[in-house]
Parts: sequence; C-alpha cells; structure tokens
Amino acid sequence: MKPPPGASWMNPETGRYEANGCYWDGETWKRIDQPVTPDDGSVQKAGRPLPGTNVTPPPGSHKLNPETGRYEANGCYWDGDSWRSISGGAMPPGRMSSPVMNQRLKVGIAGVCILAVGIGIGALSTGGDAEPDRATTTTTRATVAATTSALSPAEIEARDAAVSAAASARAEAAEVSKARASEAAAEQNRRAVEAQQAAAAAQAAKFDRSTYARISERDYGILVRDPNAAKGRKLVVYGYVTQFDSITGPSTFRVETAANPGSNWYDFDHNTIVNFDPTVGANVIAEDIVTMYVEVVGTTTYDTTLGSSQTVPTLRANVIDVVG
Repeated sequence: MKPPPGASWMNPETGRYEANGCYWDGETWKRIDQPVTPDDGSVQKAGRPLPGTNVTPPPGSHKLNPETGRYEANGCYWDGDSWRSISGGAMPPGRMSSPVMNQRLKVGIAGVCILAVGIGIGALSTGGDAEPDRATTTTTRATVAATTSALSPAEIEARDAAVSAAASARAEAAEVSKARASEAAAEQNRRAVEAQQAAAAAQAAKFDRSTYARISERDYGILVRDPNAAKGRKLVVYGYVTQFDSITGPSTFRVETAANPGSNWYDFDHNTIVNFDPTVGANVIAEDIVTMYVEVVGTTTYDTTLGSSQTVPTLRANVIDVVG
C-alpha cells in the first residue's frame, strides 16, 4: 500500500495508517466508521482529506499532530503559508516559533563547526606544529632571512661595516677604560709610596742632629714666653735636669733650659717640661747636664708642691746627649 503523504501513525491492530478518526486506503483518507464498498461507482467514495496533508509543509523538520492532522509547534499550527496561533489569529509579530529557532540554531552550529574544521585544516597544512617556541623561532628566522635577502649587496656591506665599526669602538673604549684604571691605580700606589718615604724620611730626620737649629738666648726667651706660636719648630736646647723620678714617669722630666750650653745648674734659667721615648732618656738621671734636640710642643700646666699651679713650655726630645 502506498503510504499517505506527511507523517502518519500505523495502527498495529488494524495494520492501517490512521489519524484523526480516519484511515488511509492507499489513495485517500476515509472515516473509520464508514463501511468499505466496492470501487465500482455504485457507492460514492466517502471521506475527507486529513487536515494539514494538503498544505505546503513548513520550513524545517516538523511532524504532523496525529490528532489534528496539522503541523504544530510552540502553540501554533502551519496553515500552508504561515504559523498561526492554535487559539486563533496569526502568530504575534516578531515572535519566532521553536521550530524556526531550532532551525536557525542548527544553522549557527553548523557554521561554527565549518569554521573549526577550516582552522583544523589550516593547522594541518602548516605541519601541526605542537611547539609554539619552535614555531616562533622559525617564523623569526624566516623574517630575518627575508629581510636580509631584501637588502642589496651594497646595503649588506654597509651594515656589516657598521657592525664591525661598533664592535671596534666598544673594544677601544674598553681598552681606554682599562688603561685609565691602571693609571689611577699606579698613581695611587705612587702617592702611597711617596707618603711612606716621606714619613720614613721625617722619622729619620728626627735623629739627624744637623736638622735642628741653634738660636740665640734672646730668641729662646721670646719662644718660651709663647711656645704655642712656635709649635713644630726644631731646636737645639741645653739644660739641667731638676726632677726625673717616679712622679714624672720614665718618659718625662722637668729641666731648667737655655739656648747656650752651661756647666752648672745656675747657667740655665727657664723651667721646662720635656717628653721623650723611654729609650731616648734611658741614660738620664736627675742633676744631669744635657744637650737636647727637640721639637716645640706647646705648654703644660702642673701643680707644685706648694699647692699652686704653673704653666711652662713643653718640648719633645728626639735625641738627648748627657754632657755633665
């Protein structure tokens, strides 16, 4: 039997396509309660077409409602030209039925799939590089190669010359900097050596008797009146040691001094404090007459045995000769 147009349901009990109280006899729909009569023209064929089977199907994929014989979806039915509300009237403007929405959704999904397939084919055509870093490196090298190949021989020669000149300039600057640093270090060492030599010479000069000046008694009298004005001056001074004991200590004694030599205590007039290295005064005792090679230090104030204080010139002896 030729099946009816559209989607219909076959009744398993009768073996016929049935819908909406009708069945399909192979040519047309007939009511189920109408008796079957011979097709000899004696009895007029009865029946009516199933609603919706004689209309143009709607766009998309839709099924007939077996109870109404119409294409229905989302509360609407298809009248052959447009979707209409089952409750009556045309479907509200701007409202899209579910079948139409489904159709457009399918079209959109298909477009996305086609785009994904295109991207996949493009990736395959480039070798399917799964290592981004390597691909990036290859692309960079290709770009550099393309840029280099685009240069003319003259441009390549000029570029290489510029690179060489820059490298030479950097090397020359490094050499200059190195030479300057070496010169600075050498100058610093030279100054240090000179300072050491000067210090050694000054130390040696302290023990050189010829580097000390001899002055008159008058000049010495002016000096002891204001020793601070002559600090650092190197002189030859004569004296009589008046105190050199445990009170003064091993590196200081009190002495009467003068600018000229003498042979008795009364030849020396100026009370003076003299400091020295203990090794320098190791052979000196009280009441010795001495010749001293000294540097002027300044003044010293000390308390006397009578309870008063006295400020006197202070000298530092670098050489002491005991003469009497």
